Amino acid sequence: MDLRFFVTGHGRSGTLWLARVLNRCDPTVNVHHEPLGQFDAARYAAAYERGAPATERWLRQRVTRMERIWERHPDQGYAEVNSYLRYCVPRLREVFDVPVAALVRDGRYVVRSMLARGCYTRAGYPPIQPPQSMSPFAACCWYWADTYRRLIPLGVRFWRLEDVNARWPSFRSLCNEVGLDADRGVWTANVNRRANVGVGDAPLDWDAEHTAAFEMLAGDVQEFFEYPMEGE
Repeated sequence: MDLRFFVTGHGRSGTLWLARVLNRCDPTVNVHHEPLGQFDAARYAAAYERGAPATERWLRQRVTRMERIWERHPDQGYAEVNSYLRYCVPRLREVFDVPVAALVRDGRYVVRSMLARGCYTRAGYPPIQPPQSMSPFAACCWYWADTYRRLIPLGVRFWRLEDVNARWPSFRSLCNEVGLDADRGVWTANVNRRANVGVGDAPLDWDAEHTAAFEMLAGDVQEFFEYPMEGE
């Protein structure tokens, strides 16, 4: 097994699109999107909350489960684009010793997409809860910002979805970071495409109150990544 890299970030940020494109770029590497599904979703938050030793044990359990995937592709390298791993970056580096990069998308559109999918309106979804009682809108703003407030100090290299999905130099740079061949023809065929769009997103028509709440809860992160605060 030749493990190559991990790309993480917040959910609803283009991870499925990126995994599909990267997987088509280099036939020597099998790039998986959230390969363990419910196992990851159920475990990552609980492991993180219990601290580093629990996180490491969880990651090693993943290796056992991932071996079944590797066995099906013995001649190919293995890589993941997996938002569930975003709280595990220090241990990913220590346990696997491979590049870990992160994807980010304009927080306003991530919040919109989360709300469309019922985030913080269904019990237990998502497993990470805000520190105090919040409306679903406010909780989504907090959740997105909290993810990147934790990732930024770790020195992870970030790529904006809007850039890798529309600008060849940005996509090529990400590939270089994780040691993958960048195929311009594959990238061109997927420019400005979307994936995982089974649920439609409502228009981004926030009023002044929504904009102010987003700025208060997530404005520092939005500004860090040089995204606008309001307007389409």
